[in-house]
Amino acid sequence: MNLSLEEEEVVEDPLDGEIELKQLMLTFGLSHLLDSVGGDLDACPSDDWVNKLSPGEKQTLAFIRLLYHRPPLAFLDEASSAISVEKEALLYESCISRNVQIVSIGHRPTLIQFHQWKLTLGLPNNGWILAKISSSS
Repeated sequence: MNLSLEEEEVVEDPLDGEIELKQLMLTFGLSHLLDSVGGDLDACPSDDWVNKLSPGEKQTLAFIRLLYHRPPLAFLDEASSAISVEKEALLYESCISRNVQIVSIGHRPTLIQFHQWKLTLGLPNNGWILAKISSSS
């Protein structure tokens, strides 16, 4: 099933939502998707367009959905593994500025700067550690 960009984003207020989605797409490097539909979020870019996106583009689009909807809490599992470290920082900072509390699962050491606590699982004897992250980390 092919969904338009707007349907994919589940926009609730088309007038305000369209402007915000376009701005987010421009800000985070997905302007080529807008260009492919002439800026019309109701249009479908091409057949099977979602499968033509790179892993980084898919992750960026997922972050844009997150930023648009502004949930109070988001669980992110390797959500930025295919995105550059620079874009990852911009996306996480945008979540923080929109008051989205983030729980991340990831391997990148760059993620630690966006969190206050670190939970380490899989220690011997089913052990785990919850540690406060110092501001100097």
